[in-house]
Amino acid sequence: MYGLICAATNAVCNVQWGYLTIILAFLAFLCYWMLLKKHKEFDYVICAASAVVFLIGFIMAFFAKCPLCWVFIMVGLIILDIVFGYFLFRELRKGKGAGRTQPALTKKKERKPVTVVESAAAEREEAKEEPAPIAEIEEVGATLKESLSIMDALVSQSRVTKKSICDFLSATYGDKVELNNRPNRTKNDRLPMADTHYALVDGKKICFVYVYQNAAGGVLLLVKTNKEHYKMIAEKHAGVKRSAFPRRGEWYSIIVDDTYHEQEIYKILSDAFSIASTEGFSPTDWAFEIVNTVKSSEVDKLISDEAAEHLVGKIDRDVDKTKKGFVNIDTLGRYFNNGEKVTLDEVKKRVPGFDKKMTFCKVLARGKLDKAITVELDDYSIQAIKMILVTGGKVFLPEK
Repeated sequence: MYGLICAATNAVCNVQWGYLTIILAFLAFLCYWMLLKKHKEFDYVICAASAVVFLIGFIMAFFAKCPLCWVFIMVGLIILDIVFGYFLFRELRKGKGAGRTQPALTKKKERKPVTVVESAAAEREEAKEEPAPIAEIEEVGATLKESLSIMDALVSQSRVTKKSICDFLSATYGDKVELNNRPNRTKNDRLPMADTHYALVDGKKICFVYVYQNAAGGVLLLVKTNKEHYKMIAEKHAGVKRSAFPRRGEWYSIIVDDTYHEQEIYKILSDAFSIASTEGFSPTDWAFEIVNTVKSSEVDKLISDEAAEHLVGKIDRDVDKTKKGFVNIDTLGRYFNNGEKVTLDEVKKRVPGFDKKMTFCKVLARGKLDKAITVELDDYSIQAIKMILVTGGKVFLPEK
């Protein structure tokens, strides 16, 4: 279009219209740059180029002989000035915000600026050697970049994934939540993307968790919760920090490594959902340590009854109480291997002397257990549930 206009005007106007085209093209590029914000190392080049374009445009407008050319060039320069001014103001505002936070923190705590931790293992060792008070951890806002770097450096993670979290929330809360399942990264593979999950409360959406996952399967949770809930998690696990992102509300960064039981993560999410949707909700202490071997006489010291009951899963299966019986937990440990699933049919096949006509089986605690097994039987003693959970296993009860 501008080529046709230039062709229709005299030689002097050709120069003015050509330069107007340059101004508008650069204006479009500047807007594009502001939206993307992917190449921050070139921001000074863009600033210098904007100043040069503005200066030359002003000179050209001053010597323009055509009034129409002068008006168009000045309008273009004014628009360029507004856009660039907004861009510069936003950058200066960010710089001032960062400048306010760090000096105050340094003066108060007399500590070095927070740096990216190279590995979760190193962080755990540092935490053991010099345990930091909970109050200090709360005030240090870990940036999203720092949290993602720790996740990427993680060597061992739990079996929790973005999909398993989405499935859990969907099965547990149904239409009480809005779930956004997204890819792990953007289409151009430049930025990580999070699943964002919302609690629906009185017609309002309240985001209570961001879930990031990398290519290696590492998972980062940004959980919106309260200080009480945070302290409970931080006392049991290293690397739990106050998160600087998002800015509004109390958000905490949780790197999901193998020190977390799978059901433990789901309990964290359940408590976060309850805190978001229920006024005055107080989470209870539920965390426990996973061990290789546990005796029935020792298990009460490792996990509470309340935590064990909460971590029992449900399966869609009918119960037949025609012929009841029981099996001891140490018997299951003897005839099932690590990681295997225990069902009534498998118990009948493997355990010698077990009644083949049994339709209902209860698990009782006895002896010791040294395997992580998944048990799907009809009933359990609370001690048996605890023994299965603290050795890394799972417990399921029939829903019907």
